[in-house]
Amino acid sequence: MAVRRTRRTSAPKTRRSPDRTVRRRSKSKGTSGTLLTAVIWILAVINLVLVGSLVSRFVAPKPAQQAAILAEDSLKVEVLNGCGKPGLAKEVTDFLRREGFDVVNFGNYQTGNRENFNVRNTMVIDRRSMDMRNALRVAEALGVDKKNVLVEMNSARALDVTVVLGKDYKTLKLYRN
Repeated sequence: MAVRRTRRTSAPKTRRSPDRTVRRRSKSKGTSGTLLTAVIWILAVINLVLVGSLVSRFVAPKPAQQAAILAEDSLKVEVLNGCGKPGLAKEVTDFLRREGFDVVNFGNYQTGNRENFNVRNTMVIDRRSMDMRNALRVAEALGVDKKNVLVEMNSARALDVTVVLGKDYKTLKLYRN
C-alpha cells in the first residue's frame, strides 16, 4: 500500500502543475488582448477624426471671395516719409491701422544710404503681386490716384505694400476735412 500512496500523491502534483501554467498564460494573454483592443480603438478614433477633417474640406469649402478678403486683411504694409514733414509716417501709420491694415514698419524714405525728402507724389508700391490688387486696396484707403500705384517685386522683403508719402500728402483722405 505504500507504493500506491506514492503514486497517488505524485500523480496529482503533476496534474496540477500544467493547469497552473496554463491558467497563468491565459491571464497574461487576456491582459495583452485588452491592451491591444484599447490601442485599436484609440487608433480608430484618430482615424475617424482625420477622415472627417479631410471630408469637411471638400464638402464645405470657403467661398473664394471670402478667402480673398481674408488674405487682403493680412497685408503687411510699410509707410515711408518722402517729403520731410516730421511725424507724417506715424500719422499715416495710425490711420492705416484704424482702417484695418497691418503696418509693420514706418520711417523715412531712403535712396541709397541717404534719406530722400524730394518725393513729389505719394506712391503705393506693390511688392508681391503683379496685378497690383494689394497696392490698389491701400491706395483706395488713402485716396491715392491709381496712376501712382506701382509694382516693384521684392520677395526678399517681408511685406506686401510700401507707401512712400510725397509732398502732396494733404490730398490724402486722412487730411481732407
